[in-house]
Amino acid sequence: MFDAAGLTLLRGGGGEPWIISRLPPMGSIETFARVEMRGTDDAAVARATPTADPVAVPLRMAPSLEPWRRVTASRLDAREAPFLRRLAYALPHTTLANASLAMTSHGAFLRVHSGIEAVPLGTFYTEVHPGLYVATGHRVTPAVAPEVLARALDVPQGSVVFLGSDGRAIAVEEGAFVPLEGALVDAPPWEPALAEAIEASLEEAALELRVTPVGLLPLRGVDPPLD
Repeated sequence: MFDAAGLTLLRGGGGEPWIISRLPPMGSIETFARVEMRGTDDAAVARATPTADPVAVPLRMAPSLEPWRRVTASRLDAREAPFLRRLAYALPHTTLANASLAMTSHGAFLRVHSGIEAVPLGTFYTEVHPGLYVATGHRVTPAVAPEVLARALDVPQGSVVFLGSDGRAIAVEEGAFVPLEGALVDAPPWEPALAEAIEASLEEAALELRVTPVGLLPLRGVDPPLD
């Protein structure tokens, strides 16, 4: 329909098309670009200043719709601790063996490396970095990398930091966590068994039993029982 050697430009508004029967020599637009550099005398030089303008922004927490992953910790307040005692009777040994508990002034912090879903109590936390937990269902804004967040919080050595949904961070010493199965057991009191009676009985003389012949009429001289 159109001549391959030419160019047809269709105009809007019902106007007549522009038809170029033969294209002139054409080249890349980069060929016709002209770039001029100013002399070094006019160039602006950026120099570091002793104190730069602050650009840091406060840390905020926002709801997140991402799927839950690595939900391995929870925080229980004083009202929820009794429910943990009741639930302990139903927890399997695998959960108890993988769980650790720290009792603090800010509540009880529970960690289960296999997943906290087996203990549906308290506020869940997601492990985003070794030793750093963020409230599950929330994300940090600005959206910095977990490594950057850990450096910004300046996590103390040997501590675990829990970042709540309100943006408040709580640090718990690693040594405060103890195995849950050991913390739950409240062994009943026991008493020593007294052995004085046994020793006294062993000191008494043993009974001597003898067997004597009864003869041909063993019941001779014995009266029959009364009716």
